[in-house]
Amino acid sequence: KGMYRDTIVIYMSDHGEMLGAHGGMFQKWHNAYDETVRVPMIFHNPELFRGHKQTDILTSHADLLPTMLGLAGLDEAKLGRELAKTHTQVRRLVGRDLSGFLLGEVPEARYAADAIYFMTDDNIFKGLNAVSFLGTTYTPVDQPNSVETVIAHLPTGADGAIERWKYSRYWDNPQYWTSPGVQDIQTYVPGLVNQPGERVAVTTVKALNPTSGQVGPAPDEFEMYNVTADPAELTNLADNPTYSTQQTTLANLLNAQRTAKRLVPVNQPWANGSAQQLPFQPAAS
Repeated sequence: KGMYRDTIVIYMSDHGEMLGAHGGMFQKWHNAYDETVRVPMIFHNPELFRGHKQTDILTSHADLLPTMLGLAGLDEAKLGRELAKTHTQVRRLVGRDLSGFLLGEVPEARYAADAIYFMTDDNIFKGLNAVSFLGTTYTPVDQPNSVETVIAHLPTGADGAIERWKYSRYWDNPQYWTSPGVQDIQTYVPGLVNQPGERVAVTTVKALNPTSGQVGPAPDEFEMYNVTADPAELTNLADNPTYSTQQTTLANLLNAQRTAKRLVPVNQPWANGSAQQLPFQPAAS
């Protein structure tokens, strides 16, 4: 009983399930549709949370760790400075601390204008050995298959009413090529790989700056939905001249969200066999 009252229970999922939506799609790969990205996020503790409360604010998995730290009464900036003493890089957490809202100390309106950034490069069909258990080679999912998405609220409804929009970019991410950032080599052999006999293999070489016999990256593709008016995301408004203003706004917002949240390790010079330490920079308040 004592452990129960001292424990914060968090119920959520890593992803949803398409279940045949959008033309027969299954599982969760290569998309940012509602069926894939909308998951439960439930917090429970008999001491901290009295009664039941729910919200429609946009949240993200990236919010989970900052919120857990906040509920535990831990200061992210202080923890970051301590970690920076023993680690070469300590990046700020890109999510939001929602503990104040959960505890009733911060109003819901504080988060109403926040946008959410989603990205996935999950491609289980591409590996070092593209041979199935049947002994045949297979090709990865067609490019572009990396996805990054921004979900935001815009005043696009009648009389400036707020509506929810989703803008997705599908792109051919060079980071996951066979030679990252340089070229991608894919070879397909018809028939059984281990079967005797001659076969003609087909090799495709993709490069950022293709030369003769090579191909360039697949061009970007886009989806844009007014989720308020089209909750099933059936009408793609991307590249529709009527909605060019919204697309420009969302494209700029996607770029800003990527810069702020898609953080990677910083290359650092090495001196005397040790990596240079960077000062910890907490998120702006």
